Amino acid sequence: MENLFLQLPNEEEWQVGVGKKEITCLIPNLGMLGWATYGNVCLEVESPLFARAFVFYTPISQKKCAWVNAEICFISLSIFLEVTKILKEQYPQLGLDENNIMLTANHTHSCAGGYTHSVIYNLTIPGYEPEVFRTYVRGIVEAILEAHQNLQPARLSWGVASFAPEVPIAFNRSVQAYNQNPEVEPLPWEKRHLAVDRNMYLLSIETPEGKPIGSINWFSLHTTSIHSDKHTISSDNKGYAATDLENYIQNKFQLSVPYIAAFAQSTSGDVTPNYILHPGQKETRGPTPDDYENKNLVGLLQSNKAKEILYASRAPIPPCIDTISLYFDLSNVAIDPEFCSGLSNQRTGPATFGTTMLLGTAEGGGISPIAWWIIHQYALFKGLYEPTIYGNKVNFLESVEHKLLGSKDLSILRYIPEALIPGISKIWKLYAEGGLGDQPLSPQIVPIQIFILGKIAIVALPAEPTTIAGKRIRQTVAPILAKRGVEHVIIGGYANAYTGYITTLEEYQCQLYEGSHTVFGKWTCAAYQTLLKKMAEDLLKPASLRKKNNIFPHYFSEEELEPQYYKKLVIRAEKIMHGRSSKL
Repeated sequence: MENLFLQLPNEEEWQVGVGKKEITCLIPNLGMLGWATYGNVCLEVESPLFARAFVFYTPISQKKCAWVNAEICFISLSIFLEVTKILKEQYPQLGLDENNIMLTANHTHSCAGGYTHSVIYNLTIPGYEPEVFRTYVRGIVEAILEAHQNLQPARLSWGVASFAPEVPIAFNRSVQAYNQNPEVEPLPWEKRHLAVDRNMYLLSIETPEGKPIGSINWFSLHTTSIHSDKHTISSDNKGYAATDLENYIQNKFQLSVPYIAAFAQSTSGDVTPNYILHPGQKETRGPTPDDYENKNLVGLLQSNKAKEILYASRAPIPPCIDTISLYFDLSNVAIDPEFCSGLSNQRTGPATFGTTMLLGTAEGGGISPIAWWIIHQYALFKGLYEPTIYGNKVNFLESVEHKLLGSKDLSILRYIPEALIPGISKIWKLYAEGGLGDQPLSPQIVPIQIFILGKIAIVALPAEPTTIAGKRIRQTVAPILAKRGVEHVIIGGYANAYTGYITTLEEYQCQLYEGSHTVFGKWTCAAYQTLLKKMAEDLLKPASLRKKNNIFPHYFSEEELEPQYYKKLVIRAEKIMHGRSSKL
């Protein structure tokens, strides 16, 4: 294929601006998002949360893009739609919209929830909380505006460094599933630290004179040093790393303007900082029994690795920007036979959550094993599995059909005791009051993006890819984009929307937590490979010949959201629980 990549003029240069805004939102007793545990509520702030924004611009070619990292659990589709709408409609002169804005999250599990319009990820909050949604949206927009205002000539460089095997920082929490992949060497549990990507990838931004402006690094690691038994809002280990590096660079170079450092996610779906079951604990934790000490230790390891890269020689990044962003219905993707062992007529299916995700992981979350066993046995008895699309998954909740354990009639929820499934009364009230609405309970139509910055491509995925799923996606995209000079492909998760996990077919069939939460079926990873192959090939063509969006996600109205407002739902749940107690 002819390389149609536009050769930029020699005088082209980078302009980059950085911005940072606080997005902390404390509403006492509101649920935090990540652990899916009803007792995991906000009571105080351990560390503030921030949105860090970077705007890249090449003035001669007049190409621009904005990249953001927010210290929240994930970017919801509702946040992406609202941020891009505000910037496009209220600030059209900036030239920023859904095509060149990439929003990512550091994936802390210690942030206020209720900011997604999709019911499924609001259940344990419980409900939608507009104050949280507005706080996050406003902070992200203001960070982008600040970054745009701060545009200045810059130079970019790229570096990579690996954590030594003995450094206790990242561990594969699902080695059994990882070992099923034919391209890996099976590893025993005690060597699970080798079943991850131990590389940190860093983009450094400086003035033409060499003064630091900011940096973005990607390292695959769950931001879960702080567990569900804590009640503090916290940016967790990646937030600690970002603050430490910012303070270090600020003091070392005596900068007059803030240095901005983003610690972003990559293929972290099965990667955890928690690897020890300390005496008296129910979940695995970091090197000490103290979550906050672990947060600092793990964060410092990441910060120090970033400093190491910044001090080492780095490859310059030539000024070039290109972006592609498309919406896809992930519930109905025809799989390229190349990615499913030559099979034809294979497809994904509507989002379906499996029973085994209810158990959580070794590091936390989940219902009691007894409650799970009852639910799982009932699902087996009902024959709630469909191997053609969903493989070994036993279905618990069907997002589009609103079916729970195969039934659309959810009145059975009112008879399930709270001791079996904590918070069940809140879910029942949400259903009874019409709070589930008519839309799917989780997003089906979501954006997928590729940003090119010189020799770097950033692939934004609306999900959590596992180590090998991310590797397969990278291997699909990299040789295509190499034809236009791309040397490094970064897989970025938790970006622009959230649809659960991405596991390989082999991992999926194990149906551990990650596979059970891979909602579009056993070919989910293959679907991303199919779509991203086409998108990468489009990036070899002029913009006028590339595919355009022909589908768009649903934009929720206030009327649709009103029945699931957090405060109203809490009041209703308290009333029904009081009514139960008065009858005892």
